[in-house]
This record gives sequence, C-alpha cells and structure tokens, in this order.
Amino acid sequence: MEIIDKDSLEPSLKAATRSTKKGEYQKIKHVSKLLELLDVDKVREASPHCDRLFTTLTTKMGVSTNNPNEE
Repeated sequence: MEIIDKDSLEPSLKAATRSTKKGEYQKIKHVSKLLELLDVDKVREASPHCDRLFTTLTTKMGVSTNNPNEE
C-alpha cells in the first residue's frame, strides 16, 4: 500500500474508473464512500505508517482499541 507513488495514485484511479457506470474517480466526490468501505484492520496490517497514526490518535483521544498490533 505504501509503495504506491502518491503522484501516480489519483491518475491511476481516474484511468481505471473512466469507463465505469459511476464515472471517473473524483477525490472529493468518492473519498467518503471509499473510506466507509475500508477494512481498518487490513489497512493497519498493510501499512505500518497508518497503524502508527491510528495508534497515536486513539491514544491521544483516549479511545480504547482491540488492535493486536498495538503495544
């Protein structure tokens, strides 16, 4: 996940969705729905940076988590 170049991600998503029923990917239009569909545990497992961010945020917010990766 973290190996995808940030500058090529959005153009790749646009190209991949150009001919779909829902139309070409538009970050503002589609991102909230995409976030709802994510499996947080899979994302955290695939992305150490994301896991660290989530761990830091939940700690700062005082939120309990059952993430096995968290120490």
